[in-house]
Amino acid sequence: MCILVGCDQSKEEPIEQTNYFVSSSDPKADDDGPGTQERPWKTLSKVSSHTFKPGQSVLLKRGDTWTGETLYLKGNGSSDNWITLSAYGTGNRPIISPYDSPESISESYPDDVAKNGLLYAIKLDNTAGWKIKGLEIANSKSGIVYVNGAEGTRDGLWVEDCYIHDITKWPLTPYPAAENRVPELVMMPYSVGIFTFLNSGERLQNVTINNCIFERTDAPLEIRHADHVTVDSIKATDSYREGVIFTGINYDHPGQPTGIFRNSQIVRTGSNGMIWGTAGLALNAVHQFTIDNVEVAFTVSPNSPDGVGIDYEGLNKDVTVQNSYIHDNEDEAVMYYRNPQWSNGIENINTSLINNRFMNNGIKQDGKLHAALLVHANNLDNRGTISGNTIVLKDLQQPLNMITEMTPQFNDYWPGHINQESYRIENNRIQLNDGRNVNYASSGFSKKQGGNGWHYELVNKGTIAEMGWDSESGEWKGTTEKVLIGDHWMQTAAGIEAVRKWISSFDGEIAITGNVELSSSSTANARVSILKNSETIWEQFIAMNKRAQHDLTIAVKAGDEIRFVIHAANDKNETEARVDWSPRLVEQMAK
Repeated sequence: MCILVGCDQSKEEPIEQTNYFVSSSDPKADDDGPGTQERPWKTLSKVSSHTFKPGQSVLLKRGDTWTGETLYLKGNGSSDNWITLSAYGTGNRPIISPYDSPESISESYPDDVAKNGLLYAIKLDNTAGWKIKGLEIANSKSGIVYVNGAEGTRDGLWVEDCYIHDITKWPLTPYPAAENRVPELVMMPYSVGIFTFLNSGERLQNVTINNCIFERTDAPLEIRHADHVTVDSIKATDSYREGVIFTGINYDHPGQPTGIFRNSQIVRTGSNGMIWGTAGLALNAVHQFTIDNVEVAFTVSPNSPDGVGIDYEGLNKDVTVQNSYIHDNEDEAVMYYRNPQWSNGIENINTSLINNRFMNNGIKQDGKLHAALLVHANNLDNRGTISGNTIVLKDLQQPLNMITEMTPQFNDYWPGHINQESYRIENNRIQLNDGRNVNYASSGFSKKQGGNGWHYELVNKGTIAEMGWDSESGEWKGTTEKVLIGDHWMQTAAGIEAVRKWISSFDGEIAITGNVELSSSSTANARVSILKNSETIWEQFIAMNKRAQHDLTIAVKAGDEIRFVIHAANDKNETEARVDWSPRLVEQMAK
């Protein structure tokens, strides 16, 4: 009741309530009203002016659209008592669209924030504990952006059932040139659909992104500087610059934090390229995290490096990619890398690949070699596991891996070639697109007799004995240290034969191909042979500067043994014959 002369009776002070309703179309909507369903607020500016409390909700009317506005969320809830931004009514998701269309998004100005127009669709500034559900966010320079720049606990960000699309034209990083953008624009290198960032204060806790769709963004999702992160059932397609990125997740967390990205798709990333390279999924300084049942496909890299499916970029620890499908990416399926700019020389530790399918990667048509699985640099002490994976080559000419520490860099070895103790590598299957298995002596090499179907033996005066594994050198050794087998080489002396043996598990045919030549360290010529069971099917004498080639196709039955044998031509104890020889067996199953 107004008892003062001249007071404004049309403006009502909002009553503290649980739900606040907002509609751009309701004729009764009024920012001076109470924000009830009968008299909802009208604009996002009104919502932005209000500070909400835990347990309260802001509900946007389904079917309504807000353009020309940014929604700034104020008030702190928690992961135990959320503040909710969601929808009411029936129909399509409510739309927050700062600009009318992708074409109408204003141009980018790195040196002037105001000239950029609206920068955000939704922004949370030093504000957390919000659950955002059931919205469409479109036509903006950024989507949902959380920034922390103040002291105090920040607990909770939950985004669910949102459709985020056409997010572009954030002022692009000038890298590798010097930064020329004003401070507010530096936090993002390009437009991002959902983005979290720490300027100062405490890390964000308890982040959940669930059942969201991202289309036509510079990058769909980048979670930075957060602990206890769950991302589930998202689909990101047609991203212009980068794919999904996790940075600084659970970093040096002292306990057992939640860290999971699962049941999701990242498809067609990188159509505009990025100066530092593109990746469907990138992991930077992430600890205690699992990627499970995620598809990463069709990453491209026009006029830029990479185009990999998954990028272990540096400082990652205890991260596993498992049960996932990585296919048709222009560059290698997975990159292991130690970023020289911010890793301080610290390698990835225990980053693993388990039970995945890698198919038809490394397909960029630029006149250069691209391996099927790994591009690997500076991670030889990783101690991770590469196990149970199926790798499908685009053709028999494609190398398995590109490992910068080795010569040649493109090869069929594993990164444990230099230090077999640095990785646990076993039970990986290499195939062609038609389903035929490809068995390389080098990639099948392991510290276990029978591992990947390969055995390591010696024959001394007609007696066959198994070699023993030497963990220090990463080699199989005989009774004398001169009889050795490595991943792509064999050495023997003093009348003893070194034998690498493969046992067939099927009835059918195999093609056996390879090249043999003396290693530069060999002090004797060699006689090499291939046996099927006890029958010699190929034999050659190898002298310095001579290379022999074998290309055989033979029938086999399950249990047949194929032996690759080296015998020193000189039986003197002081000489060793050593050959580089990594035969390849391509299986052709019987029809």
